[in-house]
Amino acid sequence: MGFKKEKTQTEIEQELALKLEEEKANEDNIDGNKENEALDNEPQISEEEEDKILEEKSKELSKDDRYSYLIDRIDKKKEEFNKASKKIKMMNYIMLGVMLVCIVGALIFLSLFKTDEDSNLTWLPYLVIGIAIVVAIIAYVFMRLQRKKVEKVGNEYISFVINQTNSVIYEEPKFLDLKVEAIADKKEAFFNSRIFKDIKGFKSINVINTTYEGYPLIAFDCAASVVQKNRQIPHFLGRMFVLPLINVPKEVRVLFQLKGKNDYTFPVDDLEGLVEVTNNDKYVYYISDPKYKDVIDQKIISLIKRFRIDKTIYDVIISINGSSLYIGIDYEDSFISVPSDPKEGFNLKRIIKSKEDLEKVLDIFKAISSKKIHD
Repeated sequence: MGFKKEKTQTEIEQELALKLEEEKANEDNIDGNKENEALDNEPQISEEEEDKILEEKSKELSKDDRYSYLIDRIDKKKEEFNKASKKIKMMNYIMLGVMLVCIVGALIFLSLFKTDEDSNLTWLPYLVIGIAIVVAIIAYVFMRLQRKKVEKVGNEYISFVINQTNSVIYEEPKFLDLKVEAIADKKEAFFNSRIFKDIKGFKSINVINTTYEGYPLIAFDCAASVVQKNRQIPHFLGRMFVLPLINVPKEVRVLFQLKGKNDYTFPVDDLEGLVEVTNNDKYVYYISDPKYKDVIDQKIISLIKRFRIDKTIYDVIISINGSSLYIGIDYEDSFISVPSDPKEGFNLKRIIKSKEDLEKVLDIFKAISSKKIHD
């Protein structure tokens, strides 16, 4: 029979501490699982129902003085733009008509004009040709100038709409130091996301620089294309968000794509140095080192899956590279285009959906940036 060793006070305290840690870990797992289940089990609605909800929200907000003022200003500016554009185009048509009349008239005259070598009118055909050439040059220069005028008026309208809508989407005090550029080059930021290889064509507009909870936030609308058979094929057309991740080591690289359902989406292909973690019918997940695979865990995947892949959102791409988070939402073209149809008034649905999608982006950012990343 052996002797039972009495536990010291230190050993008892250590056991209690371990037990408490285990219980807390179990509670965290249970809470985390419940949270993931809640996110995954959020009620699903059809696209038609979502449109109706957005329309109702739009009607309700339009009664608010601030939003009704915004709608009135944008509609008024669009009317001014359309009137100016129509006037300029009409002047171009008139000038083009004058040019064509002169050229056709000159050709008819030359075909009908006959004179002897001794006639004093041998110079006349040259005069007619000269007049036709001069008129053509004047018309060409005039139309070029008018086209630049249309571009100027158009850019002024685009800048106006972008500034007005972003002042509502990125409202204080949640967002600070808002700076908006209608057109600016964010090619470097897009390329740093490393979501696609061989991008040749790139254009960015609606560039936002602001601060969210002390972190710099960059957002921009862009079109990125590759060249195939001498044609530019858009691989991404949508909105990109960039935020810093000080908790994620620079060597960690992540690519996650919530898959699309149509011919307008392309799988991410800048996969050098990455290994596949998951690939199913909903999403694909790659990472540079499997030991970091929990950077995107089930909770974050549930947050990403809150984006609905439908007629407005084609796919969603999450990239982590160089301790920065890139979230790209591939939108249907008309969603990120500035409306110009004179028959349609400005609809708040775009602003409402943009704000909702921005909230989803920020939820993903907060979830990733709050994680403790261990080597």
